[in-house]
Amino acid sequence: TITKTLKIVCEVLSRDHNGGLPRIPFSTFQFLYTYIAEVDGEISASHVSRMLNYIEQEVIGPDGLITVNDFTQNPRVRLE
Repeated sequence: TITKTLKIVCEVLSRDHNGGLPRIPFSTFQFLYTYIAEVDGEISASHVSRMLNYIEQEVIGPDGLITVNDFTQNPRVRLE
């Protein structure tokens, strides 16, 4: 699934290797989610846009990072 793919990518790209939650810059997540959804072809661009707007406005903190839990454990975030 796209969620599992993004989780793995987040784990690989995360610079926090001290046992914390994997996290990456939101801009990286935004690029990857948009690209993967486009390649997948089953998720509308409007859905991707809604999810990214919600995450950016309601989830991302002042550090600009997204953690794996932000998109896997939040019931309001449905990437698929």
